[in-house]
This record gives sequence, C-alpha cells and structure tokens, in this order.
Amino acid sequence: MGLSIFSPRFFFEGYPLAIFFIIGILGLLLVIIRPYSAFLLSVFALAARNYHAAVFTRLPGIGRYLNLNDLLLWICVLAFLAILLTKTRLWAPRILIAIFILNIIGACVAIVQYGFIPLVLQTIWWAFTFPIMFLVAANLVVDESKAKFFYWALFVGALLSAFQHFVSIEGQIIETDIVSPADLKMISYIMSGGIFLACGAIFIDMRKIIKSLRLYIFWIIGISLITLSYVLSLTRTVWIGAIFSIAGLFVSTRKIDALAKRKIYVVLMVFVLMFSITLILLPSRDLESILLKQTRFLYEQDVFESSYFTRKKSIDTDLRLWLNSPIIFGRGTTLPPKLVIESQTEGAKVGVGALGHVGFSTYLSHFGLIGLVVYWILLPLLTIKIARKICWEHPKDYVGVLALAAAALAFFDLIATLSSHHYLGSTSHVEGLIYGSIWGLSRINENKNLT
Repeated sequence: MGLSIFSPRFFFEGYPLAIFFIIGILGLLLVIIRPYSAFLLSVFALAARNYHAAVFTRLPGIGRYLNLNDLLLWICVLAFLAILLTKTRLWAPRILIAIFILNIIGACVAIVQYGFIPLVLQTIWWAFTFPIMFLVAANLVVDESKAKFFYWALFVGALLSAFQHFVSIEGQIIETDIVSPADLKMISYIMSGGIFLACGAIFIDMRKIIKSLRLYIFWIIGISLITLSYVLSLTRTVWIGAIFSIAGLFVSTRKIDALAKRKIYVVLMVFVLMFSITLILLPSRDLESILLKQTRFLYEQDVFESSYFTRKKSIDTDLRLWLNSPIIFGRGTTLPPKLVIESQTEGAKVGVGALGHVGFSTYLSHFGLIGLVVYWILLPLLTIKIARKICWEHPKDYVGVLALAAAALAFFDLIATLSSHHYLGSTSHVEGLIYGSIWGLSRINENKNLT
C-alpha cells in the first residue's frame, strides 16, 4: 500500500513526477513568452517546496543531475538570460564577484587534486548555487514593481511550505499518536525564506503598503502560519537566529523616523493567531513541554554535549584540514573524498564528525581566511549597510519591505554561521535570491535614470 499524502515519509519519496513535468513545461513556456513570470514561478516554487522531497523528485536515469531543485534553478537562469538578451545589461556587485572568484579558484583546486569524479562535480555545483541565484535576482529585481511581485512570490511560496509542514505534523500524529521533539522536528521546510519576511514585518506598517483590507488580513494570517511553522520546526539555530535578527533590526532602524514606531499590534495579532492555530493543530498536546525540551541545551551540559558532539568533531576535522592547507585560501571546494564519505556514515560520531554542518569551520576548510571574511563578515555587513540606506529612502513600499527581510537574513548569518548555516551547500537558493534582490534594488535610482 502506498504512502498517504498525510504521512511525513511521503515527502522523502519525492513529489509526484507529474509536478516536475508541469513546472518544467510551464517554466520553459514562460521563459519564451514572459521570462520575468518564469522567474517568479521559480521563486514561488523554491519557497514552497519541501527541500528533501525536491531532491528526490527527479527524472529516471538522469535524476542525479537534474532534480526538482536543479530544474527550478535552471528556470531562473534561463529567464535571466532571456531578459538579458533583450533589455538588461549584466551587473554584479564586488562582493558577488569576490564570491564567484573564490568558487572558481576552489573548483579548479578540487579538480586538480581529485579529478572529474562525481563527488567533486557535485560539491562544486552545490557551492555555485548561492552566487548563481544572487546574480539572477540582482539583475531581475531592480525596481518597486519587480520588488512587489518578488515579495508576493516568496510570501505565498513560504505560506504553501507552512501548509505542507502542518500536513506533515498531522500525518505524524495520525500514524503514531505520539508527539515529541524527535517526532515533530522537520528541517525540510525551513528553506522557504519565510522567517526573514516575518522578522522584517515587525518593523514596517504593511497596512499602509497593502491597500486592500482583505489582502492585509490574508497577509496577517499568512505571517502567523509561516511563523508557527518555523516554531514547530524545533530548529534551534533558526530560533536563535530569528531572535538575533529581530534585535539587529531593532537597533539598526531605531533612528529611521518612519520605522521608529514599532508595530506591536502586528506582533500581538500574530501571537494570538499562532496560539489559536496551535490549539487546532495540536489539540491536547503538551506543546510547552516539547518546546522547553528543545531549549535544555542552553542550561544542561550533558544535553549540549550530546546534541553537538558530531558538530564538535566536524569542527576539529575542518580546522585540522584548514591548518594543513594554505590557510589564506583553504583546500578548495571539495574536501578529501575519503573523509567526506566517512562523515556520512554511522561511524562519523567517533570519527570525523558531520562535515559541512558548522558554518565558520566549513568556510575555513574550503576557502580559508578569505572565504570566512567574505561570506561571514563582508557579505552580511555590507548588506545591512545598503539595506539600512534603502529603508531610509523607501520606508513605505515593497523595496523597503525587502530591505528589512534582507537585513534580517544578514543578521541571521552573523550568528547562525557559528552553527549549521553556510552557503557552500545545495540549500541556499532562496537566501541567494533575497541577497540578490536587495543588491539589485540598491541601484534603483540608477535604473530609473536608465529608463
């Protein structure tokens, strides 16, 4: 008997292959007739998908090289090229050029050391995901109209992701009738980018931007559902990162008059809706106990050591590899294949650890001190700087809304890179788009002069 769509395991079998073909055909058709709509379709789908289900949604025979995540990236790229051929000149900020150079050098080093083997090509492709999406959005999201459509594509996609998460939770309850942190925890839906939209929503009056009352009510409910989905993901890195993002936005926008009056009523409405939805979603469940169990690592040493043992081992391995390489440039995009394979086995707990699970040490081992500075320091700090400038100039439109979301992401990076967050893996599609959008909008006045 096949898996029910209410089973969380369903998503690890991949979406129905029909979804792959529908998105592929529709995306290619839109690339030809309306390329920006093709881009928006891809943005929506990337925000909406269960990441792991998308990995397993692949064509027979060549699925290793073209899963649903790859398809959506290629739709973005093709839409970008179609627009580039007609009326847009290619542009990239210096920080993005630096990231591309790092990846090109790292790819060459990896190929010279280990050859054209699948692991090398795979890790190179993953590392290029972030700068490719950054480049596409930086050239396509360039004015207020584009920002508005981009925002809603992200928002509706993140909302659909939240719905899928809730269906998965219900499926878990139906199957086991047991709810615990181990049962509920699901990271497959935290790649939607919705948490950054939610953090930014606290600092801008969306009622003045969304003129329709019905649409505003839809937005409030949507933000509540998206936030609840992230809370129920039970992902501690996300929780801590979100708190740090909100604190960073509070400090960085306090002198901007139009944003100085905090929208406390929005926060209150979101919490009331989240509480109401939780009572419906998890009736008679001790959610408080479940959430508290996830915070025990903060004050119980044995829980902390148990939770982070494999990460500590991976830090040790990364630092050893870094110190035995050119410390300025690191070892390249691919680490020794033997160690990578070992890190994916059960023996990793007592061996090399879970390589790639700690951001700062991952940057060091792959791209050395330069990589750490570029990805962890320069990228977020420069983004916060331009986002703050945009908020001064656009406090009452979708450009300012995206600036707050991008700043929230940048603050998130500053703290979450100490944990399991970095941009050398295959999960950074939406983050690349958000970064690219705000850097593209940083040239909004220049783009107006060109038109």
